[in-house]
Amino acid sequence: MNSLTAHLVQLASEVSGRDEEDILGKRRQVPLPACRWMIGEVLVSRGWPIATAARELNVVPATLRHGLEELATLRHDTNWGYVADIVERFRSLVASEA
Repeated sequence: MNSLTAHLVQLASEVSGRDEEDILGKRRQVPLPACRWMIGEVLVSRGWPIATAARELNVVPATLRHGLEELATLRHDTNWGYVADIVERFRSLVASEA
């Protein structure tokens, strides 16, 4: 794992309250998939191919692609509402560092 990914995992851990190992693991308990998607979103926005970002996160490229689509439509009024808060805090942290 490169330093950018490690830093993003650390930020995702801070905003979600989940362990870094869980974020990089295979578990699908909410909000772990969204944490992987958030990290993938940043990597892809910085020019990484989806396949490379997915490999970095230990997920299948189709899963990351699906996750990026889910993030684009994530709303507060759904069952994933609190995850939307996590995503917003993560995006704010990343934006403040840019």
